[in-house]
Amino acid sequence: MINRYGLNSKGADHMAAVLEQRVQDFAYANGFGEHELAEKRVLNGEAGVPPGSLRPGKLLAVQVAKNKVTPDNDIEAIKRDYVYCVDRVAKYADILVVNVSSPNTPGLRDLQATAPLTAILKAVVGAAKSIDRTTKPYVMVKVSPDEDADEQVSGICQAVWSSGVDGVIVGNTTNRRPDALPKGFTVPAAEQETLKETGGYSGPQLFDRTVSLVARYRAMLDATPNTPELTGAAAEATTTAAQVEPDTENTPSVEPPKPSDSLARKVIFASGGVTNGQQAQAVLDAGASVAMMYTAITYGGMGTVTRVKQEMREGKKQQ
Repeated sequence: MINRYGLNSKGADHMAAVLEQRVQDFAYANGFGEHELAEKRVLNGEAGVPPGSLRPGKLLAVQVAKNKVTPDNDIEAIKRDYVYCVDRVAKYADILVVNVSSPNTPGLRDLQATAPLTAILKAVVGAAKSIDRTTKPYVMVKVSPDEDADEQVSGICQAVWSSGVDGVIVGNTTNRRPDALPKGFTVPAAEQETLKETGGYSGPQLFDRTVSLVARYRAMLDATPNTPELTGAAAEATTTAAQVEPDTENTPSVEPPKPSDSLARKVIFASGGVTNGQQAQAVLDAGASVAMMYTAITYGGMGTVTRVKQEMREGKKQQ
């Protein structure tokens, strides 16, 4: 199970303080004391729990994004936003999620183009690897289900390979407005007006697109760079991305990702419309490592997780 916090750089200091206090409370309650060394011992694994979640078998993901007021065309300022967050919260996280796909931040999805995305991800990975902790947090990038052209998907995959990011969350909420479920259902007038509002749309209607996108990302991420599967537009994007290097004058100094970071198989989290065990199994079969749920839990409560797991077990028995 993955618990998640989300923030931009304006909220990073507050969230870092909350997470720090959480670790300090855990250290004291488990006999490590209440001094700085106690916190460090917990974060370095002496308590036998993940340093982010502080619970066996669970992971804590902290999502970071740019500030809404940061100019969309100032990549150096945008990188500073992300690195600022990482520097403050990374040591308290098991996973860092780089959000470049929220539909509620104007211009954010433009950062999914290969060149700016590569620059941002390199900066985040470098900062994550530089934190003072024995184990470093994994880094994931959360992408949009709407940027689904072959050139866009292959370009994002190339940025993932080039930067050393550990994987991709496919995907975020959609700007599209799918037809209602069940088919033929007439949406009440008040809800029709609601559908005209801007912002992300989530729920069961996203599921088919999620499965399709997971399969496409799995195939492209499994194709090593510079193979036929990543030629054409992706190869051109790689050349462009290679020219975008961190500006050491304007960006905090961070350790660059190692070549070995790019060689491990990339992880995929599937997010979008998963509501039952059959659907969770479908996204795993499509190539995801993790099936995530949001809307289903909102309406069904935390018992939804138990139900879905049981449905998956029953499905396995029937095979």
